[in-house]
Amino acid sequence: MIIVEYQEELNDQIEAVYRDLKDSRFRTGVRNAEIFALVNDCDYSTTITFNYTANLPESVQKQVNTSRRFILLDGERVPVLFYFDNGNSPIRKGGVNHGLIGGMLIKFNTTGEVILKGPVE
Repeated sequence: MIIVEYQEELNDQIEAVYRDLKDSRFRTGVRNAEIFALVNDCDYSTTITFNYTANLPESVQKQVNTSRRFILLDGERVPVLFYFDNGNSPIRKGGVNHGLIGGMLIKFNTTGEVILKGPVE
């Protein structure tokens, strides 16, 4: 099992984006719906996109359900996928946002400075 952690100040901001998704209009209506994180490192920055697994194609849901990587947020283990993961995922074709319906993201540079955060639309 791999657990992803970030410096405390950045982790607080990541947790805030995670909570924003829980309170957002992108909720699935499914009780206790699972949220996952898609992590993409590119050009000296990292983007973490949070979404509900119920909003994803079955092939991506399978990847989330079999992931043994997690990020700890608000005391919960949130499954993690990386952009470069293998499989027939729509995420692999065309970038982070392809195949995602809604969700929230946070983008930060190598020093932990937040560059962008908010809804994926």
